[in-house]
Amino acid sequence: EDEFLGDFSQSAKKIKSFEGHIRIGGFSSIMRSQVLPALSPLLNNNPEVKLTFISSEIRHLPALFLQGKIDYLILNYKWSKENIVSEELGTERNVLVQKKGYSGPEIYLDHDEHDPSTMKYLKMAEKNFYKIKRRYLDEIYGLVDGVKLEIGRAIIPYHLVKNIKELEIINPDKELKIPIILHYHQRSYYTQLQKEIIALLKSFFKENL
Repeated sequence: EDEFLGDFSQSAKKIKSFEGHIRIGGFSSIMRSQVLPALSPLLNNNPEVKLTFISSEIRHLPALFLQGKIDYLILNYKWSKENIVSEELGTERNVLVQKKGYSGPEIYLDHDEHDPSTMKYLKMAEKNFYKIKRRYLDEIYGLVDGVKLEIGRAIIPYHLVKNIKELEIINPDKELKIPIILHYHQRSYYTQLQKEIIALLKSFFKENL
């Protein structure tokens, strides 16, 4: 409806632009760093496009999608469900990071007690997860700040720390690779705005992740 009315009102002006509402949700390590810059040209050039941008814990996101609060859902796994399209945007490479010269205790920073990243990494590195100490800092940028302040070490995506000179990667050959999957409702018709959103996300992630 928004697209049709936009086209109708612009016909006299001979100007083509997008109208509609982008409702998109994903996890914290990719929303600010990848999704927002991917969509910024579209948003900057089309002031009539509305935006709802939600960064949340992965376990909460599918419910938001089913409730209609978001139309584009980004998870770190493929959600196999009828009438939902899944497309892989890329792979997040998670590494173990500490402040340069850190000599404190072996404490690991996580989002919360449900965050499995540290456990998966240590299992891959053949270390005993159950003997470690953990601290919780809610979201990925809290983890980055915590590492900078020497509160502990953390498993953080490489694309977020590669340009932070005060941090160092421990065992750079050990990477926990996690897929990034875009989900949206299957439709018989996609608006030009929907097509543009999907194309921008796929292109940006391919070039920058």
